[in-house]
Amino acid sequence: MHPSGVANGPNDVRALVRELVRVGADVIKFATTGGASSRSGHGPMDIAFGQDEVKALVAEAKAQQKYTMCHAVGGPGLRMCIEAGVNSVEHGCYIADDPDLVNIMAGNNTFLTPTFEVYEFHSTIAHPTSSHEPKVDAGPQDSMQMAIAAGVKISSGTDAGGFVHGDNAREIELMVERVSPTCKPYRPPPDGQRNAR
Repeated sequence: MHPSGVANGPNDVRALVRELVRVGADVIKFATTGGASSRSGHGPMDIAFGQDEVKALVAEAKAQQKYTMCHAVGGPGLRMCIEAGVNSVEHGCYIADDPDLVNIMAGNNTFLTPTFEVYEFHSTIAHPTSSHEPKVDAGPQDSMQMAIAAGVKISSGTDAGGFVHGDNAREIELMVERVSPTCKPYRPPPDGQRNAR
């Protein structure tokens, strides 16, 4: 039996992290905001957890020696996960709206996974919540450039945004196009160790 993934309050959050670890989780992924294609009321700036819950989740995952990834687009939810010391921020479109966040990320060795490909995909389809899209599409490039300038490490990843997985090369192309044509992708060490972990 797998845990439900729903928790309310710091104690429930800690218990859920422990349960996820017991059933074999290597990484604890959570969301502190909605997203570009989320339903109304759960958009890119709407929060999904309280600060005490986020701190408890990250602290418990670290105590269990597990990596944390947070889907966070902007607003208070983005700040909460970064201040709590999450290992990786997925999306982070509005980081440029809060410039101090990149220094916290750099200091904590928090990676940014900008997921440009999902926004490219969303621009090609009609979606019932497409009203979020223009707001989200304006910020990822500035946020990534600001993060790089502060020394934040960037990772490439996908999103469960409705498109077919396995096209990670396109994500890297988009990152290079949107930052600088002279940007060089990271080459992993020969032993296959993942730098983000």
